Amino acid sequence: MKARAIARRAALAVLAAVCVVVLLATAAVGYVRRNPTYSGVWQDWGDNVWEYYYFAPTDCEYWRFKTNQQVRFAYKCTPGQWWQYTATHGGFSPIGLGGVGNDFLGDDHNWHAVDTRPGHQWSFQYWADQDCAYWLDTAQNETRFAYKYGPGQWWDYTKPNNGSWTGWGHLGLGALTTAAFLGDGEWHTFSTANMPGGNYFGWTTDAQFKYDGTAYYWQTGIYMRYSFVYNNTTPGNYAGTWYLWNGTQWLDIGSLAQWQNVDCRYHGGGIFILGGLATDPGTNRPASVPSPQQIQYIAMNTFYPDATLLWQWTIYNPGSDNKWSGGLLNVLWCHNGDEKKGFAEYTKEDVVVFATDMAYCGFANMVNWMTLVRDYFRQQISTVMVAANGSSTGWYMGEWMDGSNYSSFQSDWIRWGNLMTADGQLISLHPQTGQASFMLTQIASLSGMDIFANTNPTQMSYSWITGSGINPSVWNKNMQDVTWLDSASGRSFEYTTTGQQNYRWILYY
Repeated sequence: MKARAIARRAALAVLAAVCVVVLLATAAVGYVRRNPTYSGVWQDWGDNVWEYYYFAPTDCEYWRFKTNQQVRFAYKCTPGQWWQYTATHGGFSPIGLGGVGNDFLGDDHNWHAVDTRPGHQWSFQYWADQDCAYWLDTAQNETRFAYKYGPGQWWDYTKPNNGSWTGWGHLGLGALTTAAFLGDGEWHTFSTANMPGGNYFGWTTDAQFKYDGTAYYWQTGIYMRYSFVYNNTTPGNYAGTWYLWNGTQWLDIGSLAQWQNVDCRYHGGGIFILGGLATDPGTNRPASVPSPQQIQYIAMNTFYPDATLLWQWTIYNPGSDNKWSGGLLNVLWCHNGDEKKGFAEYTKEDVVVFATDMAYCGFANMVNWMTLVRDYFRQQISTVMVAANGSSTGWYMGEWMDGSNYSSFQSDWIRWGNLMTADGQLISLHPQTGQASFMLTQIASLSGMDIFANTNPTQMSYSWITGSGINPSVWNKNMQDVTWLDSASGRSFEYTTTGQQNYRWILYY
């Protein structure tokens, strides 16, 4: 108990020192403190959530949670300035301007004015049950930003013009080193120190963010990259338009890419991910798949003076809501140089599809890009299906891999396994690869995945045989050496690490 008391006094001494150095006094404002008598101890606020402490030497008030004794807010009585405290994401940061009242910001679900400047009129609201703060642009009467204290995550709220994507979007992934308010019109650096993008792609460019009352802007280094201009003509609609700076002018990304509902999110390491709806021509799409639209995603590297395309993926069948559902995260890889790319439009709802050169894109790159997908959608991957060429000795997994060299990819197989759910599956549609059973068994051990493969020479090209004949409603490009049946009970894998046919099929038919 004595040690604990000493630790508490030490913590308060640190807070007092921060308050003395950081919270500078200006003109005094009138207000009534809840307890003007300095007691030197934490006092119950009376709501079974907060404790209150007034430190007379610095004329400063503090609020902390009763459960974990974590300080969240401080109020410098003169000049009437609110501060937030995040131990790992920036320490003390100001909330709005000085000269505002001391109504407790943690009183849950109530708005408090924290900035009254023309063009920068903001109110603040804190929800203890979410440990999340919200900022309301009172000039527009629109909630613009939210900050999740635990993970140190900033979010914005937008609704694209046609209204089919609505809600909160993350401003960068993972914990950010800034908790400073983003709506003050100043540039704020989003450090890449704890952001995944800088880790597996090697770039460490910091991004900066600024909101000026009508739009917000992203820049990396000295290069302005993206802006989102809110449509303020109709208060409450949160709508707007994304723009890309091409070095000389702002381009409407929606018009540039001919997408609807274009969105752009910072990933970290100078990487931005654009997403939007595009029309699916349905060249190979089964008649039973109703969606005429697909979601396109493009990852852009903005480290260099000119933004460059890194890679892209597509959700061909997003369902009637035209957005990723947040359910199981499944991935299909298919070779884009032959008929195997036709598998892409046969995917069930919400499957992430990479169509690329499976012979030369690089195995480490495959793992990198699945890592990006896992991080972007914030969910472990459940099933990965690969449609590429193979043989009885090995398979193409971004490059040729067989029994003689698979062990050199050990670290990347371990990385792949770390992306998967506890029951993650790898389903191989390579012909004959199941005959390389020793290699597959070792890979399953390295990755922790269940693996399913065929030993026969099936040339899978989105063609299936139903019962005793060809299903005329399904386009069959290759009708020879196909052993798959058009039913879950009829399809089977000769090689399986589970000893069962308990694979998860992520294609229609």
